[in-house]
Amino acid sequence: MLHAFAATGYLALVSLVIAAIKRDRLSLRQLEQAGKIIEDKTFMKEATAFRYREAVKAGFILNSEDVLSLLSMRAYSTLDYILERKAATREGLSVFSEPQLGEKDRKIKRGLYEKASQVLSESSRADSLIWGTLWDRKGI
Repeated sequence: MLHAFAATGYLALVSLVIAAIKRDRLSLRQLEQAGKIIEDKTFMKEATAFRYREAVKAGFILNSEDVLSLLSMRAYSTLDYILERKAATREGLSVFSEPQLGEKDRKIKRGLYEKASQVLSESSRADSLIWGTLWDRKGI
């Protein structure tokens, strides 16, 4: 398929590759090969989001810069994926904010903000339980 695109430049083939990326149907190697041929803005966005999803699958935790990058790209489904897997640092979770009235993508951003707040709250509760247990052992 990539060879066909290279030879013809048909945009329909780019759409098929982007659809495969969104569904996580490509390997990183295939993505790299496609990146050498395709210079489409949407492809670049989806390829970057795909790399973040693959990093999370491999066990990486995203920091605030990563989250800001995904927010600026409007990669909301990838951000949701990260929140579902609790794969962001506290600083990364703190990047999410309550959207303002009339703000673009307000409904999606609000859902992400609420989910991030919940993950942050659960994380804080777990930390307080751990510290409480440690303090109990030391008699503090």
